[in-house]
Amino acid sequence: SSDVCSSDLTGRANAAMLDLIKVDVYGQQMPINQIGSITTPEPRMINIQVWDQNNVPLVDAAIKKSELGLDDKDIYLIGFSQGTMLSLHTALRRPKPIGGVLGYSGALVAPHLLKDELKSQPPLCLIHGEADDVVPFDAFSMAMSVLQKQGIMVHGYSQEGLGHGIDPAGIQIGMKFIKDEIAA
Repeated sequence: SSDVCSSDLTGRANAAMLDLIKVDVYGQQMPINQIGSITTPEPRMINIQVWDQNNVPLVDAAIKKSELGLDDKDIYLIGFSQGTMLSLHTALRRPKPIGGVLGYSGALVAPHLLKDELKSQPPLCLIHGEADDVVPFDAFSMAMSVLQKQGIMVHGYSQEGLGHGIDPAGIQIGMKFIKDEIAA
């Protein structure tokens, strides 16, 4: 998922701002709301959940090309499991850092390649259940270690007793991370 923060003249997020942006996918120009869902979970945030993860970079490029005045720092990637893996892979290899990455129950794919492929260091928040039997908790510990060795600011939270999922405490941690980064 890709979050963009923008507002109309009232200072509130307005999903209609994205209506005119077309994305070149599947051989045609499509509005964002036909390749993902758009919500406004916070007064100053528009959340775009792109259904096909291969289209995330295309949506990103279309938003940047638009006249909304959004910058890389206005983009937040939020993922669960493979979504976290994709978000970390994408964000760390972008030429310019984005606002941040919030990842739940994921892993850092191909950590041995990161040193040579690292292009940006956005703020990261990783949350992982200690009882995760799908993506083992060791993946969280390894990701934290590798990312910190690369000098990347990463907030890590382990959730005791949590399996492969997101609990209310994790949601609160994630919301605070994003709010703090937007305010920074």
